Amino acid sequence: MAAATCVVLSAAPPAPGGPVPPEPAPGRPGDVRAAACTLTPTGGTVVRNVGGTGRPYRVHVPAGLTGRAPLLLSLHGGGQEPVAHENASGWNGFAAERKFIVAYPRGGSPLNAPSWLLSPASGDVAYLRDVVGDIARQWCVDPRRVHAAGFSNGGQMAGRLACDESDLIASAATHAGPLLTLRCAMRRPIGFGISVYQGDILWQLMQGHRDAWIADDRCARPPHQESGAGVLVGERYDCAGGTGIYWRVYGDGAHRWPTGEQGADLRERMWALFQAHPLP
Repeated sequence: MAAATCVVLSAAPPAPGGPVPPEPAPGRPGDVRAAACTLTPTGGTVVRNVGGTGRPYRVHVPAGLTGRAPLLLSLHGGGQEPVAHENASGWNGFAAERKFIVAYPRGGSPLNAPSWLLSPASGDVAYLRDVVGDIARQWCVDPRRVHAAGFSNGGQMAGRLACDESDLIASAATHAGPLLTLRCAMRRPIGFGISVYQGDILWQLMQGHRDAWIADDRCARPPHQESGAGVLVGERYDCAGGTGIYWRVYGDGAHRWPTGEQGADLRERMWALFQAHPLP
């Protein structure tokens, strides 16, 4: 990635079938191949604790799953509780329609808590791998379809997972969360989505974030043009290894997760990316 520092973003507006992936390295949790699993729905969202640490996360397993299901990690913004992000994101209803499991973990940084620790190999990276492993030990998770999406600081964390944990994360997306770091240890090109409101003060940073992913994923130009509800700019890039990147700029908004037709458009676009980019 092409910038030199790392910042933590607040969720609040500013003032003013294929092969199973290899085993994780020793000591790295997150194996999603449980010997036995269930498709039992949670009947809403439930809170579980990771291991014996007592660190919680929220998980929603809809009714009607058949076979191993995709898993989405939906990551809150800085200073935003997971339940608030859950309510704003609209993922639960979408998961019920498309039949996947969605989890809402909680960042571990004490600054602007809860927020995400973005450094490589941070405690939050290990925690998120633990969350995936815990869910997969209970429910039937497709090991090739574990994805991450986040808003603001959570979008930054989704970028960190895409950079460093692509043995586990198949593809990822960020809304208004640029990961500003030189240390992106990509093992492979990875499908990635980037979106922002034109009125967000971060939109120029998000352009730089887009350009860094285009370079890292070795994407071809010019992009294909896309449209959508409230979309001012929609682009899709074809990249190395059959991967792809989308770039979406929405109108009439600031630093927030899209709602209404724009929220529906963003969920559909993220999910299209995830469906097109399982683990190779």
